[in-house]
Formats: sequence, structure tokens, C-alpha cells
Amino acid sequence: MHTREIAFALDAHELPALLERLRAAFPALRQGVRRESALYLDTFDRRIQAGGGSLCASRGDDGLELRWERAGACARGRARELPAFACELPTGALREELGALVAPRRLLPLVEVERVIRELELKDGEEKTVARLRAFERGARAPGNPASQALPGALVVQPVRGYPQPSAELVRFLEDELGLNRHQASELDQALGVLGLPRVSARAESVPLDPELPALQATRAVLRQELDQLLLQEDGLRRDLDPEFLHDWRVALRRSRTGLRQMKRALPAPEVERFSVELRHYSGQSGALRDLDVFLADLARLGEGLALDELTAFAAQERAGEHARFAPLLEDERYRSFLADWRVFLEDQELGAAPPAASEPVLVHVTRRLERRRHVLFTHGKRLGPRSAHTELHALRIECKKLRYLLDLFRSLFRPADVEALVAAVKRFQGALGEANDAVVQMALLEGLAGRMHAEGRASAGTLLAIGRLQALLEGRRRRAVARFFRRLRAFREGPGPELFRALLRADPGGRGSGTRP
Repeated sequence: MHTREIAFALDAHELPALLERLRAAFPALRQGVRRESALYLDTFDRRIQAGGGSLCASRGDDGLELRWERAGACARGRARELPAFACELPTGALREELGALVAPRRLLPLVEVERVIRELELKDGEEKTVARLRAFERGARAPGNPASQALPGALVVQPVRGYPQPSAELVRFLEDELGLNRHQASELDQALGVLGLPRVSARAESVPLDPELPALQATRAVLRQELDQLLLQEDGLRRDLDPEFLHDWRVALRRSRTGLRQMKRALPAPEVERFSVELRHYSGQSGALRDLDVFLADLARLGEGLALDELTAFAAQERAGEHARFAPLLEDERYRSFLADWRVFLEDQELGAAPPAASEPVLVHVTRRLERRRHVLFTHGKRLGPRSAHTELHALRIECKKLRYLLDLFRSLFRPADVEALVAAVKRFQGALGEANDAVVQMALLEGLAGRMHAEGRASAGTLLAIGRLQALLEGRRRRAVARFFRRLRAFREGPGPELFRALLRADPGGRGSGTRP
């Protein structure tokens, strides 16, 4: 990270007079003027901003500069073109820090800022630069929109390493003589503010629920949020911007189906059956594409040192074909009708006959379902072991997911600390079983890819040998993951698990609502 800069806010119309006073007080200032266009980048779910930083690409006469800022410090790098993914960033702090933060999401345009920059350098008697000052006049616009909104001006002091005193004198003059105030608001925050754009775009918080709300009403409320999340992913999924759009779309489908099935006694049976079929159908239709996404993401790590270039290229081609097959399903009549009918079911105030449990308090109903999920998890987990069939382990993995999704959907009914503790514990052992399942899926995928590559004459002997080695690595990964799962599940069941469930489910309905229980 580079030397910390100090910024001051000012009205743009004040800038000429302020610069005159600066030049009078510091005759050794040398000034140049340049213009540049700056484009702020972030992921669709604003991971960079959520991490407290910003990434800006500025194009000037000397090319494209990338500037990563966080906590008042910055790192810079140069590139020929705008990076689409973190792996395309210049090596160094940019790639290391941002890669850990945003991968595998695509970097998307967020805000454009046009700048007129007056660059002033303070020279010493030997004409060496001992401090830098930049004065900004700026306008902001949404990408692709020609309409620009004026931003506040700014003066930025940039110390020069080895010369702390001159920059300190500049700062004192700006504060004491010109009466300027340091400001914390970043250029990006200011631009988002004047354009009326939200600062963050992360997944919405859980729907706040009253514990006494009827189960039918509460269930429809949480499922409406899942529908909104589903629709939010569609554009990026159609455009194939990055694999996370498909992942989040599928999560919304699965959470919705879990909500329907787990709360079915509070919902009209025909609708539960009908919409469960549709939700499962689209999960199935998107499964092959997701499997290829995960496979390609894992391939570089799993096959390090193996000759897998031919396999990677072939798998990428298969993945492109699978997306071309899948994307039109989002436009067909069945999908659009499903969404329309699903929305009516979730919003229609004149819903037909509902079962008696529909009016039961949601907390009572959800607690009963969580008790059931706990019983199934502990019973099946105790009965199975590392040598159990994959189908049985897969079914147990689904049970873990039902528990997690149920907690996620109705988390506002419980104290946040209780939910977070239980979800973190479930993720820990479910993740191991998920890794085992990925290995099984990828072994089958590898077999199919190898067969098609061989049939098309696109697999050299070295590639086929590497695929065989990769199969063995995946089998080892599966065995280790299954063993790890049972170790973690046993430690959970015999350790904190029962108490975590008791803390969550203890009878205290008056204080649980919206996470307010003391």
C-alpha cells in the first residue's frame, strides 16, 4: 500500500481563488492540468464496497491505471484493458487482496466520474518534488448514461516519502489559513449519492416476522423474498456474466422448495405439489451447467502439475454449449407462466381454502419442523458411516441443507446469536459432505468428458493419463471428505450440538420475534 493521502472538501466554484492563495503562500508550486475518465468497478453483489474498499480504473494519456483503496491506503497497478475478473488484475497487492475478496465474480461498471485535475508539485531548492497536491473538479454519471451530475470539489495532499515536513505544512495551511475541513466521504460514495444509487446491493436481510403471525402468511412473506432474489439473478444468468448468478438463482429455487415442503401443513396442498414440481424441474434443468461451473473452478487446483489443457478447453466448450441450451428456458412459456402464477400465489389476498395449520403461529410451526430436522440429522448421522453408499450420504446432505435453509428463511424468529452459531456448525460438517458429493459428480463428469474427447479424437495419450490420475485424486478427496464429515458430525452431536438446538428452540416466544429476545 502507498503513502496515505489527506483529502479536503470544497465547493467547485471556490477552487480558482483557493489555488491563487496556495501559489502565493508556496511559490515553489508547479502546476499541470489534465483530464481523465474514471470508472468504478464492483461485483454485482458489491463485494468490494462491502469489504470497505473501492476499485477505480482511470484512463488518461499514459494508459489505464487501477487504484484499489481501503482504510485510507491504496495500491496501484496498470493494465491494457479493463479487467473482467480478479485473475486479470496486475500481479501484486491488487490481485492478491481483490482476488480473495471478489473471485469468482465479474467486475462490473458501477459509476463513471469525469475529472479535471490540476496537479501541483511542491519543489525544494534543488527542484526535487517534496509534496504533491491535486485539485479536482468532477462530474458523475451512471455507465452508458450521458447525463452527468456535479460532484463536490476536492483538494488531495499526497506526501512524498522521505519528506514529511512539506506535506505537513501544506495540510496546516489548508486547515488553518483556508479553513478547509478534511472529509471522509469517498468519491464513490459521493457519486452514488448524487446519482441516487444504492451504496450496497447485497442479499436482503431476512424478512422480519412476528412469532404470532399465522404460518401461512409468514411463509408466503419469506418466499416472496426468494422470488425477488430469483428474478434479480436472471439478467446476469442470461448474459452469462459469472457463475455466481446461476448459483444464487439455484439457491433461491432450493430455498423456496424447502420452504414449501417444510411448511406444507400450513399451505394449500394442490399449490404445494404444483409449485414443488416446477421448482424441482428448474433445479434439475440447471444442474449440468452448475456441475460444469464447479468442475472448471476446481480443475486448476485439483490438476496442478497435470497436463490438462486439452481437458480444460473441452470442458469450457461443453459448458458454453450447456449454457446455450439452458438460457432459452428462461424465456419459454412454461417458465414465465410459472413465475406469474407463483407471484399470484404468494401475493393474492383472496387465497382459497387453507388447512387448519395455516392459522397456527409461525414460531410454533417452524419450531416443530426444526425439531424434526434435528431428529433426522442425529438419527441418520448415527446410523450411517464412511462406508455407507453415496446415495445414503447424498440424502443426508440434503437433510443438512433442509435444516440450513429452514433456519435461513425464518431466522428473524430467533435470537441472531443462536441462529448464527447453529448455522456455522451445520455449515462446517455439511461443507465436508458437499466436497465429497462434488468429487463423485466430477468423477462421473470426467468419465463422460474423456469418452467424448476420445471419440472426437481430441484427447492425446498424455491427457488421458492425466485424466486417470485426476480420477484417483478425486476418489482420495471423496474418502477424506466423508471421513471428515463424520468426525465433525460426531463432535457436533456429542459436543455443542444438542445445546445449540436447545438454545435456539427453548420456549420463549415472547422474546424471539425479530431477533429481539434478550
